[in-house]
Amino acid sequence: MPRSSSRAVLAPWVLHCGIGPDAPLSALMARVVAFTLEAVGMPIVKGGNANTVRAFEKVIRQAGGELETGADGEPTGAIRGTPSFREGKVARVEQWLADRGLGWSDLAH
Repeated sequence: MPRSSSRAVLAPWVLHCGIGPDAPLSALMARVVAFTLEAVGMPIVKGGNANTVRAFEKVIRQAGGELETGADGEPTGAIRGTPSFREGKVARVEQWLADRGLGWSDLAH
């Protein structure tokens, strides 16, 4: 594979490392990813990637979670309530504390 093709194949994997392709460590991370894929392989979901979503759906439901679904019964991806990311993390912790009669001041520093 020509060098430019190799870069094109590995560049998106660097983004999974949380850095952009122009970041100083991107070349190193591309090599780390390439080594990892060579050493342990890359899992491919049998029956297509939709089965990955179905597996997560099963885990969510088994844990008592619910998924917003459309009229067709398929998950919509809509969020109900306070999401557990960004500002929602703080709100959810505050609610968890309040449910237990606690506040931030009750936490050990």
